[in-house]
Amino acid sequence: MKSKVLEKELFEEFEKYSEITSGLFVYRNSKEFKSSDTSHMNYFNDEKHKEIILEEIRLNIKLLFSELYQTSKQENYYWGFCSARVFINTFNDRSEEFLNNYDDVDKSISDFLGLNLNSIKSNSNSNLLDLIHPELKRIILNQEKEKTKFLNEKVSLKPDYLITKNETHVFICEKAQELFMRYYDEYIASTKNKLVEVSFIYRKMYDMKLIHQHIKPENFKTYISEYPLHLEINSSLKTYNLSKSPLRETNFNSLFELTFKKK
Repeated sequence: MKSKVLEKELFEEFEKYSEITSGLFVYRNSKEFKSSDTSHMNYFNDEKHKEIILEEIRLNIKLLFSELYQTSKQENYYWGFCSARVFINTFNDRSEEFLNNYDDVDKSISDFLGLNLNSIKSNSNSNLLDLIHPELKRIILNQEKEKTKFLNEKVSLKPDYLITKNETHVFICEKAQELFMRYYDEYIASTKNKLVEVSFIYRKMYDMKLIHQHIKPENFKTYISEYPLHLEINSSLKTYNLSKSPLRETNFNSLFELTFKKK
């Protein structure tokens, strides 16, 4: 994807610019410079030489930023300063990835919204925007406002996927919930090895998308701890590979057929 390459090149140039302007680069005649010091491989003959290099970098940044902004719209590629349309189009996938990265941690979509709002605030004050074309900067800042509006609407509307510990919208449909209850009655309620059985049914149904993808193990454990199951699981749920077995697969498939195929 071209956008990814452009993004890498852009931020490499910006990092170089930041290092030079912050004084990390030195002059050849600087008393601090030592020819054997490999940390000072990049240096300037004088101030004029430094300004020439900086101007080249500024031009590269201006061109790369503009090209990346346009290309990312065409490729629907998310990056820090993407258009509001790309930001919105990729929101669900990015939020799902965020929640998946915190599989066994009590993170919610609210955390993702907060992270995005903070990122937008930071981006709006970025020095990088001072190096691009003024008109493009104006467009970017307007797009950041659109992103903020979109996120604030998500917060205020509090849709179903903004779950709390008291909400039980776990399964995608009534039949999925029925399948879980059948499995619970048959194989969980009477077993001593509840952790493994619960881990298996959660992982299996989650992978089959019979459980909403924002329902993480901690959310699921909260769900089963409440009425009517009152099942407390104090340990982290096991992975699918550690909880599956041929017998459990057979049991699950039988109940799945019974639940979803029945007339």
